Amino acid sequence: MTEPAPPVTAVVLVYNRWGLLPRCLFALFGSTYPNLRVLVVDNGSSVPAPDGVRTLLDRCTVVRTPNNLGYAGGNNVGISRALDVGAELVLLINDDAYVATDCVEKLVAVMVADGAAGAVGPLVLDARDPGTIQSAGGVWSREQLRGLHRDRGVADRGQYDRALPSDFVDGCCILLRASALHRVGPLDEGFFLYYEEAELCHRLRSAGYACVVVPWARVEHEGPRTGTRGSPVTSYFSHRNRFLYLRKTTEGWRRAARLARALGSEAPAIGRYLAHPRDPWARARLRGVFDGIRGVQGPGPAWIFAS
Repeated sequence: MTEPAPPVTAVVLVYNRWGLLPRCLFALFGSTYPNLRVLVVDNGSSVPAPDGVRTLLDRCTVVRTPNNLGYAGGNNVGISRALDVGAELVLLINDDAYVATDCVEKLVAVMVADGAAGAVGPLVLDARDPGTIQSAGGVWSREQLRGLHRDRGVADRGQYDRALPSDFVDGCCILLRASALHRVGPLDEGFFLYYEEAELCHRLRSAGYACVVVPWARVEHEGPRTGTRGSPVTSYFSHRNRFLYLRKTTEGWRRAARLARALGSEAPAIGRYLAHPRDPWARARLRGVFDGIRGVQGPGPAWIFAS
């Protein structure tokens, strides 16, 4: 007798960026997985959804937050609703990520086959550079003290013949086991943006769960362009949260030693700021570093969003 397909809720977080959402939703609607519910979290958008997008939203459950809660907070709203309606698995997927038709089915198959898996993800390919890998799983570099993406920028040649144990799964598309979330808790909202999936995977692994990338499941992801510095928002949170991650995942003298090493690695950036103090990206990076050292959490200073 065939086991029933466990209920999956896909949580799609959107904030003011409606143009990419249709492709994301159409990909989910076309999934071969038979027991998939789509939940869209409008994370406090100030820009209303266009008419064409509203038509698609009619096919989803929609939850609206009163303000921007960040990646962690917005997704936690979706996770809570998904668990309330009985989801056994929760798929967090960015609005700029597009699953292959069989992606969800293949991810669920690994979850069902391996009861120790707490988080699984697909091979993430660059939507703007077909055939190029964005992430084959996250790896925490003890040398650099930062999260890295395995084989980022490498051509996809079908080189993986097995599931890839990982320190973390890319948050653009990550399938989470509901029972594991009940045990370790949801995303840490102190991060607001960036590193929260790495920290959640650290908690999962500490509790005995595995975090695995399934390379025969595929998703295409827009994401930031490789080699670009991004916005002051990106600069602030990516640097602050590196330090927050170290603070939250280590203790005692190891924490102090690693924070000191990480701060030392920022010396060139501090020098660049002193040379160009009006550069908003450099200013945001420096503020992020020092806020991270001090353990500042949450949405960060308002000026980074206005720069």
